Amino acid sequence: MKRSVTIRLLRLLPVWLLAVALIMPAHGQAETAPAWRLRDAPSPYLKAHASDRVAWRRWGPGAFAEARRANRPIFLSIGYLACYWCHVLQREVFTNPALARFINRHFIPVLVDRELNPAVDESYMLATEALLKRGGWPNNLFLTPDLKPFHAVIYAPPERFKRILEAAAGAWREQEAETRRYAARVSRLVAAYLNRRHRGRLDERGLKQASDAILGQFDTFHGGLTGGAKHFRAPLLRLLARRAEMDADEGAWAALRVTLDTIARAGVMDHAGGGFHRYAVDALWNEPHFEKMLADQALLAGLFLRAWRIGGDPFHLRTARRTLDYALADLRAPQGGFYSSRDAESEGREGAYYLWRPEELENVLGKSDAAFVLDASGGAITDGELAGFVVPNRSALDEKDGKRFDALMKRLAAQRRRRSPPQRDEKIISGHNGLMITALAEAARLLDDAAYGDAALKAARFVWNNLRDERGRLFRSFHDGKPHGAGTLADYAYLARGLLALFDLTDDRVWLKRAAALARRARRLFADPDGGYFLSAGRTGHVRFRPFADTALPAAQSVLLEVFARLTRRDGDPAWRRWADELAGVVLGRALDDPISGAAGIVAADLLRRGEVGALQYAAGGVARAQAALSADGSELRVQVRLAEGWHVNANPASSDDYVSLTLSLKAPLGIAGAARYPAAQLKRFGFSDAPLRVLQGRFVVRLPLSRPPATALIARLRLQACDDRLCLAPEPLTFRLRPPVRRSTAPAPAARARWR
Repeated sequence: MKRSVTIRLLRLLPVWLLAVALIMPAHGQAETAPAWRLRDAPSPYLKAHASDRVAWRRWGPGAFAEARRANRPIFLSIGYLACYWCHVLQREVFTNPALARFINRHFIPVLVDRELNPAVDESYMLATEALLKRGGWPNNLFLTPDLKPFHAVIYAPPERFKRILEAAAGAWREQEAETRRYAARVSRLVAAYLNRRHRGRLDERGLKQASDAILGQFDTFHGGLTGGAKHFRAPLLRLLARRAEMDADEGAWAALRVTLDTIARAGVMDHAGGGFHRYAVDALWNEPHFEKMLADQALLAGLFLRAWRIGGDPFHLRTARRTLDYALADLRAPQGGFYSSRDAESEGREGAYYLWRPEELENVLGKSDAAFVLDASGGAITDGELAGFVVPNRSALDEKDGKRFDALMKRLAAQRRRRSPPQRDEKIISGHNGLMITALAEAARLLDDAAYGDAALKAARFVWNNLRDERGRLFRSFHDGKPHGAGTLADYAYLARGLLALFDLTDDRVWLKRAAALARRARRLFADPDGGYFLSAGRTGHVRFRPFADTALPAAQSVLLEVFARLTRRDGDPAWRRWADELAGVVLGRALDDPISGAAGIVAADLLRRGEVGALQYAAGGVARAQAALSADGSELRVQVRLAEGWHVNANPASSDDYVSLTLSLKAPLGIAGAARYPAAQLKRFGFSDAPLRVLQGRFVVRLPLSRPPATALIARLRLQACDDRLCLAPEPLTFRLRPPVRRSTAPAPAARARWR
């Protein structure tokens, strides 16, 4: 699978002619890899290579020491189970007797599952992009024994791969000193790029400039960034969603809507089985690479839910549900956690499980229905690797025929279940489960769907109980009944974000405490004394670095900033705000300079600056929790407030003008709200007042009658002042944004909420 990431350091090096070194062909008999090295590996990807002829070692000090003792370079190959071209390279090179013999004789071969070792993956991917001006998987590099890269190759046919192997081996044998100097230079430049430092500050002008820069690179007609393969870039889309919802930015909303509408209709979505493939190679999103990744399902489901919340399009809601339902049906483990991915390949071909010849459609559906599906899909693909095949989609469908299309997709799904399905990578990755927990918990809260809430809780309990050690440190993954590998910053940040979403759903403080515990431990393990946070707790290759750039996933540092910002509003510890402000400056120093790769950081910093969007808001460091909802018929806005024990707010009217009354008002649309109805006040005496005061404590509801249901987004503001028996905090305005009502419940019922606890 290819990855296209523009990196400004690519001017760093002249082309180095590795091929100047020649080497005589190696002689001797083929070696068979010692299968025990990978047979018990905590990764289906590594296990799949146990019978390769290449004598793979696992990443670790043993392999590094062997390379130093033998003074041989390391041949490092990084891939993952769902990667089609990783399988092709395995068949063509790693099981080839002559090529394997050459690799074993001249290198120390090391195999890495990128999902188990994300720090290794990211740092060496950047090195490959510097060396080759492009990147992708399988990512193969040649390293000095001290792990510095001097050459790289992605996929190449066997003869070309052989020439590259010979050139790399010859360069080491004939020009070792020069090769070491060159590798050290590559490593220094990559480290300088990854760890360059300056600070930034976000204001409205900077936010607009960042979103305008992103919009300037969007495909107006089909969505996504222009040029090359079409990747979802979920962090970018989330920034557009925030601009659309928070600022009513029409340009951001148009770009988000066209992207989501297109991908939900195009071939990059699996219309027969649900879920999204990894990305597409064409501008129309109809020719996918067929991996299905858990993280993509989680992020895209969340985006479709946000789009539905903004615009109220039922199609967005149906797509969000189909995506979550796919993950629940196909990627959920019996214990409650979620597996990593589905492979792209089956029966030796990429996409074989999902592709149809026109005549196959006719055999399954009949002539008329096959022609209908073919027309809806825009016909068979005419060129490239998928030429002659149909990827069923609804990109050319008249929506009045949607029910017919859906019925035919069910028939295709039943037929293809007779095929050999792609492999499933059954690693349970703690951070990726955090992303899915977030999506499920948010869906449960927005949709009053207990099934999603139960699934989120079950996954969170599984990860919490099985992927932590006795000191509370996270493991990276769980496989074959055991946890494996040290958690990265991404695992801590993604999981903490998921647990905060569970707290918002259940109002159960155990999830808040656990999220805070993860965030504090992340500070201890990953903090850089000079500012920011490293991805790994120690050096894991040629460089230790702080993750600034978004890829398909949001940068871990940016998600940690979002966690700090959310904890600032939910937890009483003032340190969260201090840590958030410190990290925001570091993250924004890079994000505002390159918004395309820094969108998640901009979202997190804006969340810290201006607060959260939606129907749930917090005040006074978590003392006050307020949930807004429209009645089913749209005739009333209700805001339910919960105050922590020992705290109160001033009633309406307050006891005197010296105190700020609780007030609820409608900001948009205007002209449809009556007078707010406040709960009856309680008279309480406090140490700072001579006379009893009119206050509200515990739980209560404020109601605002509406003359008609709002036809556009509703924006309301609740102003309150939280006090305890000694002092009053500064008044705070809480802004709620709700979309017009549809036929659904807008708030979880008490019975359902109790069930989620």
